[in-house]
Amino acid sequence: MIGTTVQRLPTLIPIVALVLAGVLLAGCGASSLRDQETAVDAQAAQTPDEKALVSESLPVAAEPAPPSEPAAAIETADTAPSADNPAAWGIVQAGAQTFAGRLDQANQSVASCQTDAAAGLDFDTCIGEAYTTISAAASELATTVDGMIAQADGVCRAALSTLREAAQAMIDDYARAVVTTDLTSRETLDLRLAEDTRAYADETIAAAAACSG
Repeated sequence: MIGTTVQRLPTLIPIVALVLAGVLLAGCGASSLRDQETAVDAQAAQTPDEKALVSESLPVAAEPAPPSEPAAAIETADTAPSADNPAAWGIVQAGAQTFAGRLDQANQSVASCQTDAAAGLDFDTCIGEAYTTISAAASELATTVDGMIAQADGVCRAALSTLREAAQAMIDDYARAVVTTDLTSRETLDLRLAEDTRAYADETIAAAAACSG
């Protein structure tokens, strides 16, 4: 029974680490690709006759329009409130990286608990310390997300709020696991922890898509 219980969590943590590694690449290059496609489409939309008409209609001595107004428009667009979303996600992303590292360390600890128990050490104490580490790491991540929710808006804020709820579920269930020693109850709780882990991974990906711009 102990072997089955101990082996359940180590199979899940590396999956989360891999998912988070993929999240780090989410949203990269999307804006620049859209800009390139818009420019190409605009140029392709002009027929040869239209290009010639524009060229003939321009006065020879005409001076180019001052660039101050277009520049001002670009500056206004760049300072829109939605520009805070990628910055907020960057902070959350760093927190998710730290959390992934803590999960990996806890995975190693959980794996060693079975070996230590075979050598006569207290398995419940060992596994409890690993669960405490995960719950504390999730609490740190939740605090980071709380701070960034206030800086985000729109769909990004909603996604971060849902991610915060997923982190809280892990905090609560891992803390509950620390004091659960009955093997049957622990196996049931392990299944819930697996669901929490998958939900957290899904919401992290969703937040990356919503906030990275």
